[in-house]
Formats: sequence, structure tokens, C-alpha cells
Amino acid sequence: MCGIVGVLGDAPPGAVDVRLGVGMLAHRGPDSSSLLELEHATFGHTLLSIIGEEPVRQPLVSRDRRSALTFNGEIYNFIEIRTSDRQIADATTGGSDTEVLFDGLVR
Repeated sequence: MCGIVGVLGDAPPGAVDVRLGVGMLAHRGPDSSSLLELEHATFGHTLLSIIGEEPVRQPLVSRDRRSALTFNGEIYNFIEIRTSDRQIADATTGGSDTEVLFDGLVR
């Protein structure tokens, strides 16, 4: 199971605490980890790749940087969703359930 950690605040939160949290969750997501620093939030994600053609680094960020998603779950029918919706199919670059969710809702 993936690990998710984050800090929210009025001022730019320090990434040090989130980096420490990601390190503590490394056993939950040994396939990759990443950090996202925004103006009022910092998120970290450790990935345990279960489904999908190749892992997608999370958190994902929209092109306009107004939305972000870090997701811990599986959408088992994401291939059917992607192939049934041309807009989602055109927007996704990888084979990830997270991309299908994010592109379907945000991008």
C-alpha cells in the first residue's frame, strides 16, 4: 500500500518534515517516492506499484498548477474507462489508474 504524507499551512511549509515522513513510509512504497511543494502545501508520496503498465510519479499536478492529486487506491476497470472516453485516452500518457482518475476529473 502506498504512503501519503503532507503539510498544509498559510505560509510555505517546509519540505523537511514531509521528506522525513516519506522516509518513514518507504517500506509502504518501495517502487518510487516523490515530493510536491506548492505555495501553501507540501505533499509526499511513496509508491507500491500494483496495477498499471508503469508507475506514475505522484502527486500529479494539473497543467495550470491549481489542482494536485495523490492517490492511494486501485481503479480496477481503469483500462475500460480510458478506452471508452476519447478525451481521457488522449490526455493520458501512461497506463496508470491515477492518470485516468486525474485526467477524467481535472485536466
